Amino acid sequence: MCNINVSLENDMLTILNGENMEEFEKIDIKNLIYNQKYESKLSLQNQENKIYLLEEIVAENEEQCRSGITVYADEGKIFYKIAPIEDIYKTFIHLRYKVLNVKLTQKYLSFIVFAYIVNKYDFKISNLKFSIDSKDYINTTLKQYESNNSNIKLLFKNNIHKYKFDMDKLLKSDESINNYITYNLTVNGIELQYKIGIRDIRMALRIKARKYYNLPFKSKYIKDSAIHIRRTIGSNLILVRRKKEPIEETRRFRILESKVVSKTLYTVGKIVTKCRVKKINLFYEKFSSKAEEGVYELCQKCAQSKKTKNFFIIDSNSEDYKRIKEDKKVVKKFSFKYYWLIYNASRFIASEAPSHINILRSNNKYLRKATYDKKFIFLQHGIIYMKNLDANSSFEVGKEGEAEYFIVSSEKEKKVVQQMLGYRPNQLLKTGLAMYSMIDYKHINESSDDIVTVMLTWKPYEEALHNFEKSSYYQNLINIYNILKEFIEPNKIKIVAHPKVYEMLSETDMKDVIWQGPISEILKITKLFITDYSSACYNAFYQGAGVLFYQPDLELYEKLNGKLVPKDDEYIGPRVFNREELVTSLKKFITDGSINLKAIRTIEHEKIYGLINEFSDGKNIDRIYEKLKELKIV
Repeated sequence: MCNINVSLENDMLTILNGENMEEFEKIDIKNLIYNQKYESKLSLQNQENKIYLLEEIVAENEEQCRSGITVYADEGKIFYKIAPIEDIYKTFIHLRYKVLNVKLTQKYLSFIVFAYIVNKYDFKISNLKFSIDSKDYINTTLKQYESNNSNIKLLFKNNIHKYKFDMDKLLKSDESINNYITYNLTVNGIELQYKIGIRDIRMALRIKARKYYNLPFKSKYIKDSAIHIRRTIGSNLILVRRKKEPIEETRRFRILESKVVSKTLYTVGKIVTKCRVKKINLFYEKFSSKAEEGVYELCQKCAQSKKTKNFFIIDSNSEDYKRIKEDKKVVKKFSFKYYWLIYNASRFIASEAPSHINILRSNNKYLRKATYDKKFIFLQHGIIYMKNLDANSSFEVGKEGEAEYFIVSSEKEKKVVQQMLGYRPNQLLKTGLAMYSMIDYKHINESSDDIVTVMLTWKPYEEALHNFEKSSYYQNLINIYNILKEFIEPNKIKIVAHPKVYEMLSETDMKDVIWQGPISEILKITKLFITDYSSACYNAFYQGAGVLFYQPDLELYEKLNGKLVPKDDEYIGPRVFNREELVTSLKKFITDGSINLKAIRTIEHEKIYGLINEFSDGKNIDRIYEKLKELKIV
């Protein structure tokens, strides 16, 4: 039996065989890839399960994500890793389960689950809950075993549990719209969350059906709410609760989106689409309620084609609808023609995902499935050359937003889309984005009004925080705002709030400076754009603004979200990483309340931008149209 000794000192991890001092391993933990498991070179003589080291690592800027390090033996081998402390404990405490039944009625939501815990390292577990959110949960108990057993045997040992939630209470909750169904437990003061789900045999057989996991498989309209259960692409169950849209209260909507009508239209549409000689293309923008990103103008061009039928979908409540409603190719959202076209279309050509053609998070399984069935040309609504999208993008190949063809702005962006989202080179059409044909190039200049726009990125890993004002989003925003007030008039500072935090931010002292209109409108007058990781920086820069990147939490952000796309020498503006550097930069770029564009927007920055967005002639729509003709899509 080996006598293993482990120590951690000054970031150096030492694993030593106490019986043979010449047998040891030294690891600089700064070189370890976060959340990756490593196997030690040392071996064991037995099959013992033992933890040699488990402790938290306190690092700068990690208040919201506590990290840990562990070294342990498992079945005769020694492993080590650095990861979030919750993931460290999940290495040792395993939840085994199978969801046997989910029932959704007007009065309750219930689950029947076969579940138990494998706890072979004998941790003391407490506060076990079956949970929907922080307020809606049921205290429970699960049996614990030292090793994996046969599920068949355990079925007969009281491991089947039923959990029932009152619907009135669920619908009164002020929690977020999407909530994972989880088991939560506490160990050594750390709360662990285990997402539960339902796997599909098609996934096991590797049939390309993952995008259909997003469809509701249980749904109800209850009082003034729409509620459904869906799965993620990883099979995890999510409860979706939202208030009904006004249109959902109408009799017309209830008939046209009823199960009978939807299933009939879906079935007929599948047949008609295959037989149709003249294919139908549907165009739309965000929420099918705008006509400002060049998609309508592209539709007008495509409408010249005699080989296809082309229509633009837009909500009649939109301000843009009033401007274009006389065009016969414009179709009113939620009209009968709209539904007929969705089920019969061959392609969607849009700047947003297919889900935007209807109500987001719709309860209508058949309509949503129809949108996922269609071929999709993604025109994009912003250049992809900032955030890592591997785990978070619905446009990744195999997901519900997968595109047949994908519009890009440069060779650089093309390479990134290939690597991150899995597209083939011939699927990526380098024409420039349609939206850039709708805005003037470099119209902002030294004489423009000194408007500063601040637009920060919401961090997914902070969604579990109960106190918004403790989030790095709020802390960074308040820091920037308070510093800016020393250099420029407060009424010239505009805050663009992320949709997920708009309401929370509106309840803080920042409420009076939150921008209320479309993002496109504020970018048209922005002279200095301050962000951390938002790709809207490319839109602002195109119009002539200077860009300043404030990234105090860069290390943590990249650790949890993946490395940012631009290399250090590919940023289109200066970068600062703390409060002091921000103050120093603003002193350099703003004098007597006036923004010095030449100081912040250099010739070198313009050269870099020209490699990320190769088109500035305003003819992107023309190029897209020619590509679509070449591919016989129009």
